[in-house]
Amino acid sequence: MYRQILVADEDQKYQQILWRNNSNENIRTYKLKTVTYGLASASFLATRCIKQIALDDKDNPNLSRVLQEDIYMDDLLSGADTPTNAISICKDIAHVLSTRGFHLRKLNSNSTEFLAQFSEHSSHDTRVEFSKDSNESSKRIDWLKFQKAFNAINYLTVPRWVILTADNTVELHGFAVSSSLAYAAAIYCRQKQNGKIKVQLLVSKTKLRQTLRQSHWIVGSRKLINKCIRKCLKCNKFKTSTTTPQLMGNLPKHRVTLDRPFFSCGIDYAGPVLIKCNKGRGTKSTKGYIDLFVCLATKAVHIEAVGDLTTDSFIAALRRFSARRGAPRHIYSDNGTNFVGARRKLDEIRKLWLSLPTNEAISYYLSKSSIDWELLQNIKRGFWKKWSSEFISSLQPRKQWQDAQPSLKEDDIVLIKEEGPPGTWPMARVLQVHPGNDGLVRVAIVKTQNSVLKRPVHKLHKLPIYPN
Repeated sequence: MYRQILVADEDQKYQQILWRNNSNENIRTYKLKTVTYGLASASFLATRCIKQIALDDKDNPNLSRVLQEDIYMDDLLSGADTPTNAISICKDIAHVLSTRGFHLRKLNSNSTEFLAQFSEHSSHDTRVEFSKDSNESSKRIDWLKFQKAFNAINYLTVPRWVILTADNTVELHGFAVSSSLAYAAAIYCRQKQNGKIKVQLLVSKTKLRQTLRQSHWIVGSRKLINKCIRKCLKCNKFKTSTTTPQLMGNLPKHRVTLDRPFFSCGIDYAGPVLIKCNKGRGTKSTKGYIDLFVCLATKAVHIEAVGDLTTDSFIAALRRFSARRGAPRHIYSDNGTNFVGARRKLDEIRKLWLSLPTNEAISYYLSKSSIDWELLQNIKRGFWKKWSSEFISSLQPRKQWQDAQPSLKEDDIVLIKEEGPPGTWPMARVLQVHPGNDGLVRVAIVKTQNSVLKRPVHKLHKLPIYPN
């Protein structure tokens, strides 16, 4: 279709091709005179040409309507009440389009009378003759058996066309299951013509079941079908959303221990963000980042601005944070290079400090204060333990994760959940499991075709294995 649309002479210079057969020849310039594939505007130009043809032929309203409403790109899907009307519309459209260089091909219809009028345009089957070999391979034998099984399709007919004429009175009747778990619905078309009434099923969620139940009732069919689906390996690959999560493990110690704010904290970066140091026009903006300190006990958040992701910038932010909130005892972060470098530097400073000679009096005073403080903390923690385990937990009853699920075992076959549809998830075998303190497995090491990975169980979908 694109090659039938001419481009204006003044716009052809934008479709130039430079060509030469070898490096010794002079470069030749070619211009494409028609719309080509790959252009962002190609699809618009094609549909705009069809619309212009419809606007130029407003004298025939029916023809103009078909061209504007029944054509999608280069495909025409339309119809009429009778074969005679359909033939007339098709001839008019073929004539109008052919005068502009567009020729209708590959016509098809459910009416034999229509196809007989356009037999020269409806032949679009291409036959390829293969030389017959006397020694048929096993694949050819399997293919012939597969092809023979489709012969029964010729005897299967499903009515698709609802006969509607101008003098018909049409009513649509919809039915649905009247319950809170309604999932089945059916819509029927009721026609009245010349005193005769005809009812036909149009659409339903399970049209085959609706049709079957008009004459048959299969006892226990749902139970049998569900049993077959549970044992189907392909079905299990696409029903991963029904996987029950494992019983949630205990929270880390620092999340449930009563401590001062930011005694234990997690660190992460956000950004980059653009920062202007001065107001006014022409001020250059620089890239900066936000260092987030989150208290694990109280969920309080402290924010520090940093100029880059280097180790020195992070240590400077950590110093400012410690000056305002107090030095943290435990810090948790990912394996970012700046965090790893900062930890290495702080370890070096700590080793240097420990290697210096100490004052015995100061050491004795600090150790004594630490012991007294620890005793006071133990009294606090004893009260907090009773408070959190006996009272607070009763205020927030769990609605899920109440029962432990069967744990993964070695040599189990699983799917690794990733971005994309379940059909593309890689299959793996469980090599090793890591049970928690309660004996439940929440992390496993799996082996795929190409690598060995460590994944949490909520990212793994176990495939059922049934004996033959």
